[in-house]
Amino acid sequence: MLADKRIFVTGASAGIGRAVALRAAKEGAEIAVCGRSEETLRVAETIVDAGGRATPYRFAIEDAAAMREAVADFAARGPISGLVHCAAMASTGLLVVAEPDAILRAVQVNLTASILLTQAVLEPMMRARRGVIVHLSSVAASRPSKGQSVYAATKGALESFTRAVGTEYAARGIRAVCVRPGPIRTGMLEATLGLAEDVVRSRVPSGELGTPEQVASLITYLLSDDAGYVNGSVHAVDGGHG
Repeated sequence: MLADKRIFVTGASAGIGRAVALRAAKEGAEIAVCGRSEETLRVAETIVDAGGRATPYRFAIEDAAAMREAVADFAARGPISGLVHCAAMASTGLLVVAEPDAILRAVQVNLTASILLTQAVLEPMMRARRGVIVHLSSVAASRPSKGQSVYAATKGALESFTRAVGTEYAARGIRAVCVRPGPIRTGMLEATLGLAEDVVRSRVPSGELGTPEQVASLITYLLSDDAGYVNGSVHAVDGGHG
């Protein structure tokens, strides 16, 4: 499905990002495995050991210079077919007591870095006149829980930004879409489950939590040529979360 693709995946050391990197590589894509932890190297090794193609890049997503350097290096090796931006940070707590620095960091990591990363991949994609940009939003963008005001704001803005990019660059052969996961069993969700797993499950009709692999399956399709008419849209993977 992705045999001729080269995909830049952030947050690829764990969770949904890791699942996307492994699935896309299995489908034949060459992967830029990006993350801030040492696990990034191990994910790349797993792909290579399985006969796939992968290059690891370690950087913090809010480090704009390091991010641009990684994009430039991957682009120098061949056209960038897709970006899957999974790196993010959870931001929970009542707004009235939130520290200004914490608010600004959440905006920096979840929104500003997303904009700058998109800007970085657009140039090589425009040269190739093709590309797919996939951002990960959250069910919190439309149905936030208490304590998610800042997080919900960043994800809602990310969805609007993605729609705008899809409109702005469609004529250049570039698509942009958002995937909006619900409660997916990842490290980011574990703290919430420890406090209120019954509440989380009660908001899903089946009572089941999703898996990173289920999200990765949809993203793999969106990256493929089969999804060539899918642009500027938001796609929920949330089990009917209400």
